[in-house]
Amino acid sequence: MGQKSSKLPIWIRLAAKLMQKIHNPLIPENPKPGKWYRVPMPGLVSSEGSPYFFSFRKGTANKLMVFLQGGGVSWNAYMAARPMDLDAEDLEDVYYFPKALDYGATGSHGILSGREENPFRNWNIISLPYCTGDFHCGTGDFPYIALDGCQKVLHHHGYINTIAAVKKATHWIGEKPEQLMVTGNSAGGFGAALMTDAIMGLFPECSDVTCLVDSGIGYKEDWPDIVKNVWEAPREICQRVHSDCFVTDCLEALKKEHGDWVRILFTCSVRDLNLAQLIGFGETGKLYADEACGKAFQTQMRKACAYMTEHIPDIAIYLFDTPVADPEGSKMGLTRHCILPDDVAFTIRMEDTTVIQWLTDAMNGKGKNIGLNILRGE
Repeated sequence: MGQKSSKLPIWIRLAAKLMQKIHNPLIPENPKPGKWYRVPMPGLVSSEGSPYFFSFRKGTANKLMVFLQGGGVSWNAYMAARPMDLDAEDLEDVYYFPKALDYGATGSHGILSGREENPFRNWNIISLPYCTGDFHCGTGDFPYIALDGCQKVLHHHGYINTIAAVKKATHWIGEKPEQLMVTGNSAGGFGAALMTDAIMGLFPECSDVTCLVDSGIGYKEDWPDIVKNVWEAPREICQRVHSDCFVTDCLEALKKEHGDWVRILFTCSVRDLNLAQLIGFGETGKLYADEACGKAFQTQMRKACAYMTEHIPDIAIYLFDTPVADPEGSKMGLTRHCILPDDVAFTIRMEDTTVIQWLTDAMNGKGKNIGLNILRGE
């Protein structure tokens, strides 16, 4: 029996519904360090036209993290017509968050936390909600027929919103950070690969840049067509996307174009439940993962890691095999999705190293690969 994991786990439903009701305070002219604020962006919209905003935390160091949040994807009319309605009874066949959510309002964890062992606890952080179904890279408007028969438009405005939000935040952080990190989890992990170059361009004097992808990779033959013609990403992004794995395309291009100015980091579990669903979707037309999908994803990971270590020799990779919490998925050997924005970043260990320790070392010029042996079943 497969894992019908498109059904939203109850904890995600509850957390998301809480984020809809609890909001950060609006940002004042002089924000206090360490406090999350909500920054409205008049004129910008989420996928279904509601107002867009982002969350911001002022730091005490002249360093900036741009965190791209996750929350599904849409690349065709079927998916566009099935956003995640958190009040619906049936969430078996839904694909993306349609509205901006206030992530900072419910507390921050992992690399977004203020824990002493977190190397980013004093950084400025821009947390960008994901509500455009386009891995944060689009500029287009996609027409579709909703389930009720009405003609609607999905605003794939991820690129527009991201660039405008980062520019807005420079009002409080300035335009010359000493260090810049572009990262994200799930859809935001894909987004980090796609968007790092554009965000770097807003800070041309910063020569210490990190692109950190968390649980964002997958093979699909028509990625170039989706990025160009569905999401309508800017030309410079489309030019980098040329294969069935645009994450490796973009990471390789980043290194070629910027050399030692940018470090490339990648973390993922080896049979990631949610990413294995993309394989199941290709086979069944529904988000679905079973043991075979997990093994197929592990084969993809083996291929991707071999490519990245060959073409980006100084990349640092952290792989883990922590089982999913769901008993059925665990029995099928499926592993958890995402690690960075969760406190398990401080506790999960591979080769006696947590992802936070691995990340701290990498930021200090001691990057290394961890967990590659589990791809081979060792």
